[in-house]
Amino acid sequence: MNDTSRFGEPVELPWWAFALAVPPLAVVILAAVLSAPWWGRALGVASSVAMIAIIVRVAARTESRNMQSVWISLLGAVWFFCAVTWAVSVAAGN
Repeated sequence: MNDTSRFGEPVELPWWAFALAVPPLAVVILAAVLSAPWWGRALGVASSVAMIAIIVRVAARTESRNMQSVWISLLGAVWFFCAVTWAVSVAAGN
């Protein structure tokens, strides 16, 4: 982005932002449907919503493709850990 962009100006997201948002969106939907402890649901939903927000932020505001890759990889690893924890809580059903 250039420094002369104006508030309210449309921002185009790259195609990969939508593709990366699908798994967190699926966790949000499944957390509403599947039985799990409240902390498991909260972890799944909170981490997924944060991941989607950060994907959009990094895609729209980080100009360097290398840094986009670094941020998405780091955050994807953290989200994956939270998603696995949520999946184990669903499987345990406690």
